[in-house]
Amino acid sequence: MILAKSNVVRIAAQRRSFPIAAYLTYAFSHLGVANMLLDSVGGMFAEQGKTIREGDVLLAISFSPYANEVLKLAGNAQERRIPVIVITDSILSPLGLFSDVYLEVKETEVFGFRGVVLGALMCLALSLVVELGRQIEQQKKEVK
Repeated sequence: MILAKSNVVRIAAQRRSFPIAAYLTYAFSHLGVANMLLDSVGGMFAEQGKTIREGDVLLAISFSPYANEVLKLAGNAQERRIPVIVITDSILSPLGLFSDVYLEVKETEVFGFRGVVLGALMCLALSLVVELGRQIEQQKKEVK
């Protein structure tokens, strides 16, 4: 319900977490949900994070080794009492310290290369989108 009631969903991810953030931005836009991908174009990640306002929610995505920019942003959001939803790889993730909602996707390692299980991550992302769409429809019915 946090996502459905937010003014703007701010989505933050860096490096290999970025593709899922881009997908969520695309999918939320199709639902008509106001959102902003904090993409760090021009090195402006911290500045983009400063635009988060009361009533917004931060969706932070990071996997080991955790992106310092995303960790800082999640910590700042928590200090400002902005709800933080986290998608990460372990209950021991430092992002978990800042989360109001914590979602975990295990990573795999092959020949020393750590990779997010993209199928599982996309399934989680799609589940978020479908549930958000359901909640939005429910809110519309309650208003009528």
